[in-house]
Amino acid sequence: HYGYRWAAMLEVPADGDWEFYIETHGAARLLIDRQVVADVAGGAREGMGRIGLTRAAHTLQLLYAHGGPEQEPFLSLEWRNAGYDDSPRPITVTSLSPAPPPTGIAYHFYAGRALGAGVPDP
Repeated sequence: HYGYRWAAMLEVPADGDWEFYIETHGAARLLIDRQVVADVAGGAREGMGRIGLTRAAHTLQLLYAHGGPEQEPFLSLEWRNAGYDDSPRPITVTSLSPAPPPTGIAYHFYAGRALGAGVPDP
């Protein structure tokens, strides 16, 4: 068992309601400005949440726990402006600031048992 916690600033390009979609082969939780937006646990593979955001930088935390060797690790995060975008699109490094280090988004690795609802405690 292991888990990761990614942290970054998400640059939101416009005011409005934003939808976030998680797909995973484990458990995952998305927090924006310390508020849980989407949660995937208990055998579910997908989760979605909506939050009103202003055009600004917002803190993003993505927590992931992989349950064991029976599944390949997988985690996908997409978003869309609920009032304008027809379909979700991946969150890319151009949406994050400051720019992630060359190895990717800053993260912490957790080995052993995950806390909470299947993901490391923020």
